[in-house]
Amino acid sequence: KIAVSVTFNALAEIARVIGGDYISVSTIVPDGMEPHNFEPKAKDLIAIGNASVFVYNGLGLEHWVNDALAAAGNGKLVSVDASAGIEPLRTGSGPDAGIDPHAWLSLSGAKIQTENIAKALVSVDPDHAGIYARNAAAFTAELDRLHSEYRERFAKVQSRAFVTGHAAFGYLCRDFGLEQNSVEDVF
Repeated sequence: KIAVSVTFNALAEIARVIGGDYISVSTIVPDGMEPHNFEPKAKDLIAIGNASVFVYNGLGLEHWVNDALAAAGNGKLVSVDASAGIEPLRTGSGPDAGIDPHAWLSLSGAKIQTENIAKALVSVDPDHAGIYARNAAAFTAELDRLHSEYRERFAKVQSRAFVTGHAAFGYLCRDFGLEQNSVEDVF
């Protein structure tokens, strides 16, 4: 099996759908831990060092990736910025401006991430390229189906605003003309 190391669970799920029985996935950021504030441990660097593919979200979410890759010292590692090709959303303004890293919470973002992960798996395991391509295509078709369903349902909604604890749904809002209001800063 191809050893794949990913930063957090959403990326692990996408990788597993594409790779199926041909890959083994390890997740760096533990369940319940906030990826924004995570710092890798020695065991995480070992996992990256032993992997053939390393998948991270990008868009500034994993501030530690470059240092971890250097410390892991795996010259054969294929590193995948899963969000490559996604038009980033800006947050805030002035000196507090940043980039919203939550692209996987958008169906169109997840679709791009699926394509990026599939390409990486094909590059390290061309013998199973057809399987990876079929699995990615099936998952992409499901994302397209959900996108159509969401578009249809959101078209009927009168109020397009919603309240959330963490402002993580900017890409979903962009896709469907919604407005998120986070209570995070209130507390």
